[in-house]
Amino acid sequence: MPRKLRVIVFPGGGNGWPIWVAQRQKFFAREGLEIELTPTPGSVYQMQHLLAGDFDIAHTAMDNVIAYTEGVGEVAPSGETSLVAILGGDNGFLHILARPQYATYSDLRGKRLGVDALTTGFAFVLRRMLETGGLGAGDYELVAVGAGAKRFQALVNDEIDGTISSTPFDVQGEAAGLHVFPAVIETLKHYQGYIAAVRQKWAAANPGDASAYIRAYRSALTWLYDPANRADAIALLMENAKMSQAAAEKTYPIMIDAKRGYDPAAAIDLAGVQTVLDLRKQYGAAQKPFGAPGKYVDLRYYS
Repeated sequence: MPRKLRVIVFPGGGNGWPIWVAQRQKFFAREGLEIELTPTPGSVYQMQHLLAGDFDIAHTAMDNVIAYTEGVGEVAPSGETSLVAILGGDNGFLHILARPQYATYSDLRGKRLGVDALTTGFAFVLRRMLETGGLGAGDYELVAVGAGAKRFQALVNDEIDGTISSTPFDVQGEAAGLHVFPAVIETLKHYQGYIAAVRQKWAAANPGDASAYIRAYRSALTWLYDPANRADAIALLMENAKMSQAAAEKTYPIMIDAKRGYDPAAAIDLAGVQTVLDLRKQYGAAQKPFGAPGKYVDLRYYS
């Protein structure tokens, strides 16, 4: 009997693509695993239910691991609060998107900008980028909307004026006529975006499952990076993310890029984790000491 792992991800493509590959190519089955995959409406739901033990693994923003471990998340969770990242992912593929008439940071002055949650995730990245563009905290309004798909739809529906989102929403936004700002990573240089997070107690009790999941995920990345699989990879993205072929074709070279895309070995960038910590220290309301990057990462399950 395969061992079932309950995994919760953000919908839209970036989080799910390697998982869909590992399911389709039977990399999980080879490791004796069956994956029950659930999309999350937002980080608050995701973190609450991960910490409550309703899910085993969450593909989420690195900042959520730090925030909820330190008790400064958007809400007070129940159950265990010690989370660690066991698997790396990417730099977040982050872009600011805005309605077409807002082409500069100064154009966003006085506007409503959507985020997943106000005090976790990529809200602090958005604040840094706006500050770099000359806007202070009082020059705009942040609105908690939920996951990237919700924020994108709210932007398309003119319910908000801008947001920060991951690929493929930049590709879809461009197709929808939205203004897409340059990639955030060009300014930050290092940023750990998405990772796979688990409760420390769960990982300690299930080290074999944690390692098996990592092996299957890394096999999926190897498959994705093989040029021979390009057409199949694009078709899988179209099918599962409900994406047009044109959008999937544009998404592929962004995410399958050894320098700026998925880390081919699913490694965690500790310099990128430090950037996450620095942003939280700068913009977070709770003035408390945080640990070094290694406190929030556990690499013992790589094999």
